[in-house]
Amino acid sequence: MIIRLAQAADIPQLTALHPLLFTQSVWRAENWQKALSKQTTPVWVILSSVGLVGFCAVQRIADESEIQTIGIHPDYQRYGHACRLLGHVIKSLEEQSVARVFLEVEHSNTAAITLYEKLGFHELGERRDYYGRGRHA
Repeated sequence: MIIRLAQAADIPQLTALHPLLFTQSVWRAENWQKALSKQTTPVWVILSSVGLVGFCAVQRIADESEIQTIGIHPDYQRYGHACRLLGHVIKSLEEQSVARVFLEVEHSNTAAITLYEKLGFHELGERRDYYGRGRHA
């Protein structure tokens, strides 16, 4: 697996992968183009021999960052790729003097919560009905 910053040539694969993982807030080609056009919104991808299998898009402001979206193709989940990708992203952000990284996760997404806790994230608060379906963190 290779992790690198996304390029414009990755946009079709990113656009195809995102709706496989998310039913709401799907990123379209325009979202990826906008992110790739700004230095404050880096997007990392993880690639296998068959192509792009995951992504992590970040919004960076001063010494803080927010994970905007992260996902691994369903066929490649449960192999540690998300941990590897997010670990790489966090290390890269730290090297850029980012002091804090935030993210939001659906309360019922226990696999993601377990991953985030493993990487040192902890709950700061809860936004009720943030995802439009009840109680969420």
